[in-house]
Amino acid sequence: MSEDFFPFIRLHLHKMEILRPLLEKRKQRNPSPSFMKINTTILLWNENYTSILKYFKHYNMYLMRDTYSEDTCVYIWNPVEAVNGDLSDETWVVWLYKRMDHGTEINISGPDISVVSEQVIEVFRSCGLIPWSEGHLVNAVGRPITKMLVDLSLQNGNSIILHPCYQYSSSPEDTAKINTTFGEEVSVGGMDVESGSKFIVATWKYAVEGSLDYVKKCIKRGVSCGVYLKDKGEFVSGILLMSNGMMGSLYTDESFRKKGYGRLSMGSLMKELTQTGFVPCSTVEMRNEASCNFHEKLGLKIIGEMAVLKYMPSVFDKKPTEAV
Repeated sequence: MSEDFFPFIRLHLHKMEILRPLLEKRKQRNPSPSFMKINTTILLWNENYTSILKYFKHYNMYLMRDTYSEDTCVYIWNPVEAVNGDLSDETWVVWLYKRMDHGTEINISGPDISVVSEQVIEVFRSCGLIPWSEGHLVNAVGRPITKMLVDLSLQNGNSIILHPCYQYSSSPEDTAKINTTFGEEVSVGGMDVESGSKFIVATWKYAVEGSLDYVKKCIKRGVSCGVYLKDKGEFVSGILLMSNGMMGSLYTDESFRKKGYGRLSMGSLMKELTQTGFVPCSTVEMRNEASCNFHEKLGLKIIGEMAVLKYMPSVFDKKPTEAV
């Protein structure tokens, strides 16, 4: 079966020149119906893509597309016929990033909807993008999409972990107001890949086997910020821009808390992101009042409610073997 029959079309971010003749050809004819009888199309990668990104994290991922092209794939689907192959407000976009710790990281951007249609449910059920039987992590999706994915996961017999979250973001004006001046006893700068990754993973509550490799890639490819003690040259606090376009893994050494180092590291990262064209954003679990207060004191504002879904195969997911 040719790829014309699939509702999602894979975009190799590092092979756009190879795909260009095919894309131009597609723009000259109507989209072919998929096996779900849904018209599909793809578009040359350009700035028009940003118009259909629903969350700031996706815009940040768009800016990071070159640095993560080696292990990231993007899929798009237009449930309605688009003029000249243009992306529209009806377009669905799925980012897939292969991780060594939590499996496939899935980021979904779609239309503003209150109810997911049967058409959309069927496409997600049958498109093959989500590896239901393998470890996967779905990042910061809105309530309608969350409900759909939970239902589909349960239909596949999965036991999933659901984290209801707030998504926070800061405007350039609010970020500029953050005071990042501090005493001469510390310095602030990008995190070293080796020592920075060990510092983060040693304290990250979601760290599992393979997380060290993941954090190393995030520090190497993106923006990070660490607070160092000048006299000892060691970390006391650190945070990084993760592969999903959000700030994460903020940690301050227990011996140095209540000194403002966490605020300094995150505030400095927010300023660095704003200066380089990114939008500072992150998610916080709704039940974590301390973290919510911390974000709001930095000027971050809630822009939506969403969830993080995680599935990791366990011993109960393995097929039973015949008795010897």
